[in-house]
Amino acid sequence: ILSVFFCVLLGSIALGQVVPPISAFIGAKTSIVPMLAVIDRQPEIDGMSSEGKTIDNVKGDISLKTVDFSYPSRPNINVCNQYSLDIKAGETVALVGASGAGKSTIINLLLRFYDVQSGAVMLDGTNVKDLNIQWLRSQIGLVSQEPILFSGSIADNIGYGLGPDHSLSTAGRMERIEEAARLANAAEFITGFPKGYDTDVGTGGISLSGGQKQRIAIARALVKKP
Repeated sequence: ILSVFFCVLLGSIALGQVVPPISAFIGAKTSIVPMLAVIDRQPEIDGMSSEGKTIDNVKGDISLKTVDFSYPSRPNINVCNQYSLDIKAGETVALVGASGAGKSTIINLLLRFYDVQSGAVMLDGTNVKDLNIQWLRSQIGLVSQEPILFSGSIADNIGYGLGPDHSLSTAGRMERIEEAARLANAAEFITGFPKGYDTDVGTGGISLSGGQKQRIAIARALVKKP
């Protein structure tokens, strides 16, 4: 009787301990469904594609020809309606307009974050759809209105712009980072920190001011010499 009693008691305790892991397992199964949907999704624009051609000597003429475009989330609202724009190499151009007028959209189309519904976006007379997408994005330096910094040091955040360039030594990589910081007018405040370029920016750059984050983002864009 005692043996049966203790067996039932221990079995009951074990069953009670099984419940929390089972609920965690069920929660994990529920969570993995949207994750797998993202992993298995085939994007219309493959940013890692090796297909497409490159231009040997980029001049920098940009042209949008009668572009029609609407975002996938709002297909009924035309952001660009037969929009045309010509920017010659060496020109400095400001796109001015109210919020939602499509200023950032032009940059998104040039970098092929989205493709036009009709018309064409051209670089030196070549449709950007025909160009290798990794090569195209390597030619352009972009600093957005709200720069994103990653956890790590200032040197790491600027160095991300170089990508996996294995031809550079550690000293050569650091030299490029410091050069970009000087060009971005960031070297002065960086060297003012006790740890200099090894200063941790914190999650999302929380340790830095808005202006400092912006200048580090500019240095990150300049370091690859786009």
